[in-house]
Amino acid sequence: MTSAPATPGPRPVGGPPRAAERHRAALLLAIEGDLRFLSHRDEMRLLERALIRAEWPLRYSQGFNPQPRLTLPLPRPVGLASASDLALVDLHEPRPADALAASLAPALPAGCRLLRVVSPATRRSPQACSAEFELPLSAEDAATAQQRLAALFAATEIVAQRSPSPGKPAAPTNVRPFLKHASLTDQVLRLRLTIDQQRSARPGEFLAALGLDPVAHTARWIRVNVTWDVDLADQPDTSNHSRTNLGQDD
Repeated sequence: MTSAPATPGPRPVGGPPRAAERHRAALLLAIEGDLRFLSHRDEMRLLERALIRAEWPLRYSQGFNPQPRLTLPLPRPVGLASASDLALVDLHEPRPADALAASLAPALPAGCRLLRVVSPATRRSPQACSAEFELPLSAEDAATAQQRLAALFAATEIVAQRSPSPGKPAAPTNVRPFLKHASLTDQVLRLRLTIDQQRSARPGEFLAALGLDPVAHTARWIRVNVTWDVDLADQPDTSNHSRTNLGQDD
């Protein structure tokens, strides 16, 4: 005697399940003290571990070695302190910014300070437009720089030696087009440099023109502000892209 075929269960309402929606949070971080010497990869690893300890609902990459979906749109050069490091993190569920900040801040090590969380954040890929840098100087160095500051900004060409790729000899490069502002107040040198599709100048490349030793000041620069081509908060896409300044605490 044959049994009757099983009656199929009810079909799911609304069709097949959709892939998990992507949500994003933006972090603004200060990198201070000895952590300025972390490489880009080490900084990524530091943030990944802190996000896991904070129990954020992270989205992971596919494959045999899944990693949290985390990006740093403007990597910080080794030795540069920053009050404007931006990290974008993909989440599998939305969380309010204050809750995310409360869980992450105590999970970060000394020298990595959370300044702000934006959630939900833009799904676009922010592009940096400019960056501002500060360099504290001794009284002697400030006097030397002050004498040449006007000439620096009036120059049409400032040549820096750059190697096009590892192992190739350095070649002269005019970095003057990237310099948009230079000032010296209270023994602090301030530069604002433009960024064009990740191309820009290094702040230390202007020190020789001011009569200062670039090598002696390599690890004393601070990136205090970055201007982006979009608002970091999740906004409807429009043809007129706003620009957002992110630096020290608002």
